[in-house]
Amino acid sequence: MEMQAENRAHVFPRDWFPKTLGEFEERGFLLIKNGFSCGTHEINGRGVPHLRPFNVTDDGRLSFREIKTIPHRVGMEGYALKAGDILYNNTNSEELVGKCTYWSGVEALHVLSNHMTIMRVTNPKELDPEFLAFHLFCFWVTSAARLVCRRHVNQASIGLERMRQIVIQCPSVAEQRAIAAVLSKIQKAVEVQEKIVATLKELKAATMAKLFREGLRRELLKQTEIGEIPESWEVMRLGTVAAIERGKFAHRPRNAPQFYGGEIPFIQTGDVTKANGRIRTYTQTLNEEGLKISRLFPKGTIVLTIAANIGDTAMLEFDSAFPDSLVGITPSGNVDSVFLEYYLRTQKPEMDRLAPKGTQKNINIQFLKPWLVPKPSLDEQKTIARYMRSLDDKLEMASTKHATLKSLFSSTLHLLMTGQVRVPNR
Repeated sequence: MEMQAENRAHVFPRDWFPKTLGEFEERGFLLIKNGFSCGTHEINGRGVPHLRPFNVTDDGRLSFREIKTIPHRVGMEGYALKAGDILYNNTNSEELVGKCTYWSGVEALHVLSNHMTIMRVTNPKELDPEFLAFHLFCFWVTSAARLVCRRHVNQASIGLERMRQIVIQCPSVAEQRAIAAVLSKIQKAVEVQEKIVATLKELKAATMAKLFREGLRRELLKQTEIGEIPESWEVMRLGTVAAIERGKFAHRPRNAPQFYGGEIPFIQTGDVTKANGRIRTYTQTLNEEGLKISRLFPKGTIVLTIAANIGDTAMLEFDSAFPDSLVGITPSGNVDSVFLEYYLRTQKPEMDRLAPKGTQKNINIQFLKPWLVPKPSLDEQKTIARYMRSLDDKLEMASTKHATLKSLFSSTLHLLMTGQVRVPNR
């Protein structure tokens, strides 16, 4: 790739030419056609898939996670999607209108709702369809689609006339294909990595369920208050195997700014919810005055949320204070903290279910003290903890790679579509 220094301010290369979608349509190179509405859809999933805005992801891909189907009707084949079509979201909330994706082709009949538009390149010697899809997606990512949409009471739309006014910056068709090939390759890498992350998450969930039920030693199982567990395991109450202490800082930065802005880490509920088991960052800091009315919990403390998001659990990787919406759990010497933290993660759904209902769900230390937990030998606890940490490390690496690839796609999309980076076309 060759960097164009003069294009860093979004000045397009001199050999690129602006053309509107309407010009391509007038010359017979492009078909633009809206889908059709259908008030009812098949509950049982039978019929013809009727794709809607939610089938286009925010990163420009097609999603079949949820499909609405409609009965077959006469004339429907005229709306059938073909390989190379672009699916364009013409009606949605203002921030989502204009998102689009490329249809690589599925043999079965698929059609679009009236909130979607088919764009079909009829002369690929003049315009590469995949390049056009990425160009329009970039148009949406940069919020340029908002400039051409009409705003309504509860949504926004880009009608066909405004759609035809969208300007496409066109390099040679050979360069269009080269650009599309680069972006498609990165996008496919994102998809592969996303599947790896999903598989690891499934493996982790299955492993946790198996280990906390069967252990590692192939023992016979016995029935207990928490279900089947190995015969040598005990069932203990959380309050008997760990000290539980509530955070002691109820003030909020807005109401008590004099306690903030120091060098003492102060985590909040969101830091635990997003931690994926390990609290490595914090959003606020306390000063010495703030610490006087708080409590500093040491590294290795298990932190659990007791208000709003009930039962999110993670482990501190630095000394920190936290508010009274969190509790700190410190296991006794014969309970491994990592083992206990992983087990408590599995208890979130049940804690949430049993939490007293009110204006806001919350639990307290008295709710947690009698909570039942399994207690294998300390050696087995540590081995289970190592297995789970190993899986978490793999998942973290895969998730980081996925985020990196998504970032690479986003930056490469911008650079290639503005001509700041040129792709050799051979």
